[in-house]
Order: sequence, then C-alpha cells, then structure tokens
Amino acid sequence: MLETLAARYPLDRELRNLRQEMQLRAQVDQDEKSDAMLAKRNRARRIITRLGLGVLALGVGFWGLRVYSAWFQEQTQRVNQVIQHNLEAAELATLFRDAQSLLQAGRLEESQMRLAAIAQQDPNYPGLQEMRAEITQTASLNARYDQAMQLIQQGDWNEAGTMLKALMTEAPNYRDVAVQFASVDKVLTLSGLLLKADAEFDAQHWTAAAAQFESIRALDSTYQSVHVEERLFRSYVESAKIALVGESDLLKAMGNAEAYFSKALALRPLDEEIKTQRELARLYLEAQSDYNAGRWDEVINDLEPVYAVDQEYALGTTRQTLYEAYVARGDDEVKGTAYDAALSDYQRAIDLAKQKSDAVLRLYEVNLKAADAERIKGNYEGAVPYYREAAELGRLRERGLEANNTGLISTLDEAEKFATAGNFGGATERYQAAFRIADADISAQATKKHVVQAGEYLILLASQNRSTVQAIVAANNIPDPRLIYVGQELIIPVLP
Repeated sequence: MLETLAARYPLDRELRNLRQEMQLRAQVDQDEKSDAMLAKRNRARRIITRLGLGVLALGVGFWGLRVYSAWFQEQTQRVNQVIQHNLEAAELATLFRDAQSLLQAGRLEESQMRLAAIAQQDPNYPGLQEMRAEITQTASLNARYDQAMQLIQQGDWNEAGTMLKALMTEAPNYRDVAVQFASVDKVLTLSGLLLKADAEFDAQHWTAAAAQFESIRALDSTYQSVHVEERLFRSYVESAKIALVGESDLLKAMGNAEAYFSKALALRPLDEEIKTQRELARLYLEAQSDYNAGRWDEVINDLEPVYAVDQEYALGTTRQTLYEAYVARGDDEVKGTAYDAALSDYQRAIDLAKQKSDAVLRLYEVNLKAADAERIKGNYEGAVPYYREAAELGRLRERGLEANNTGLISTLDEAEKFATAGNFGGATERYQAAFRIADADISAQATKKHVVQAGEYLILLASQNRSTVQAIVAANNIPDPRLIYVGQELIIPVLP
C-alpha cells in the first residue's frame, strides 16, 4: 500500500521518508532475519562442532584414561615394589642394628639369631659375614677372659697374667682386659717383691729385707699388710742393731741405728719394744766405748743386760765383747793376785764361749788361762781339768800324730799318767810342756789372712772369724788393739 501511495504521490516528502524508513526497516528486518538464520546456523555448527569435539574429547579422554590407568597401575606396582624393598631393607637394617647392639651387650646367642634371620632373606647382606666373624672372635675372647678370671680366683696369677696379656695384645679395647692385666701384673710384681723380701728376711739380710718390704708398701700399702708390716718392723729393728756394728765412729753408729728405730716407731708409735731396743743400743755403744778405754767393769755391767735379752745382739759382737771383757778383767785380776775373782771371770767367759759350738779357739784360750790361774794359785788338781780340756780343744794329740811329733805325744802321755797317779803338780808341769811344744809348731796352727776394711775393728773380726782379740793381737804384734787401719793385712788365728 505504501508503494501505491508513493507512486501516486512521488513528491510527497513525508511519504517518501516514510517509504525509505519502511524500506530501511524492512531491510533491517531482513538483515535481522538473515543474521538470525546465520546465527542459528552458526549456533548449530558450533553445537555440532562442540559435540564432535566432545565426542573426540571423550574418545581421547577414554584412550588417555586407559593409557593413564595402565601407567598408574605400573607406577603403583613399581612404588609398591620400592616400598616393599624399603620395608625389607629397613627390617634387615633393624635386625642388623639389633645384632650389633646385642653383640656389644655380650648377648651373643641373640645376636646370632638376628644374623640368621638376615641370612635367610639376604645371604649377601653387607657386613653379615664380618659380624659373624666378630661374634666368633668375641665368643673366643669371652671364653678366654672367663678362664683368666677363674685363674685369678684360684690364685694362679702367672697363668692369668699370661692369658690377659695375650688378650690385651689381640684386643686392647676388649672389656676391662687392660685393667685386669694391670691388676694381675701389680699382684705379680708385689708377690715377686714379697718372695724376695721374705727370702732376705729369712736369710737375716735385714737392710735388704727392709728395702724390699718398703717397695711393697710404696706400691700397695694394703697388700699382705699384716705380714709386710710385721716383717718390716722386725727388719727395721734388726737393721738398727746391724748399724751398731762395723762403724768405728760410735756417734755415727748410733745415728744410723736411730734412723731405723724412727722408721720402726712410725709403723708402731706405741710399741714398747722400740724403747727397749733403743736402750739396748745405748748400752751396747757405751760398752764399746768403755771397752776401748779398758773399763772392763762398765763393759760387763752394760752388756750383761743386753746379752740377757738377745744373745746374738749386734751380730754376736755383744757375746764377743763380753767374752773379751771377762778375759781381760780376769787377766788384770791374775796380775793383782785376785785368783778367785779371775777364775770366776774366766768361767763366765767359758760359759759364753760354750754358747757357740764353733767357738773352739775362745774355749781353748780361756781354758788355758783358767788352768794357769789355778796353777799359779797352787791348785794343781783344779788346773788339770782345764789343761785337759784345752788339750782336747787344741787337738794336741791329733796334731802330734799328723806331724809325727813323738815328743808332743809322749809329753801328753806323761801328763795323763801323772794325773792318774794323783801327781797333779807333775801333770801340770807336763801339760805346760806339751802346750809349749804345740805352740812351737807354727805350721800346725790354723790361720787366715784378712785385709782390714772400713769400719772393721778387732772385736768384730774376732767374732766373724771365731777367733779372739788377744789371739789376733799376739799373732800380729799389735801394740794397741784400738788402732788398726784400713788396708792393714792381719793374720787371724782360727783354731789352735
């Protein structure tokens, strides 16, 4: 209709505008329809494309899912295998660590059980063979260690020490083997020292014994403490006595003795024996001083108490000094015509000499002096027994036979004949003659040579050599018995 109107009114502007507007709208509508159709086709195309892509995606996804599932299963299986392997490795490692701990704790059987479990799963497990070898070695070490401990309990220190030393060489860090060996070695050292100390003690080597016992106490004051202390104390006391001998300087001798007394006192501060021994030492040294001064009464008064306590005091020099003092005082009494007093002193000297079975020369000498005293006194009957005893001690008849000395033998026979007949004066004269003949035969007299050493003096030499001071003085023409010197060569009569 609008077209009709436009044809009818071509110049109508509004109509023309309306017509253009309508055409434009129609065109727009047409375009919109076209666009709608295009959009619809596009939408359909997109839907189809999406459906295709979706189907494709589903296919690809399904394929990927299958591939992934297979891969995942493979990975899962692989992971499970790794986990299982790790679990088994962890289990073996735990068993191995347990075996090590049990081995270190000394529980060998349990450790071996752990290793057996490991071997079942992995015979080549790292360190397995080494651990088994270590268990075998440890078992051997344990057995030998236990045996060593048993030997220690049994007191077999030497064998125990040998075994422990071998163990320590093989395995220095095994248990407390080093400590045990040191302990056994210490006991062996101590027992060795004790054996030496006891040997020195039994041999009466007092200073050496004291030194050994001191070493024991320095190493271990508790070792055999009662035995060691008792013998060390005795060694100190006896060493003090020895210190009194062989030292011409009496003050020095007392100082040496006092040093040992002090050591003994340190062991037993309240022991009364030390007080007694110190007093005996004082008396002994005073007696030596008095002897050198010729004060026989003081010597005898000092030494009789000492001799009463210990007859072997100061290595027997107490008896020797007493003997010499009694003989010397008896000689002085004979010179002063105090014959009874002299005979009493000579008899005491005889008694002292008889205390030693080897004091033949002393008995010989003093019996002759007693016989001479009786003879001078006029008691010939009393003199004969002394002469007879001296003749036997001096082996006059044996010496006469050995030397084919008929004069000596016949003179002795005459003396015995006179004595049997009761002619004691004649017997005395014949005995005197027999002794003169025997003394003239110097070759038959037993002597020894001695070079004087530092600290020696005549009483000591007489005591050590079973001789007498007067015999040594006479044999060497010594003008002063107090004066002998180091290096001097002496002839010491031993037996007549």
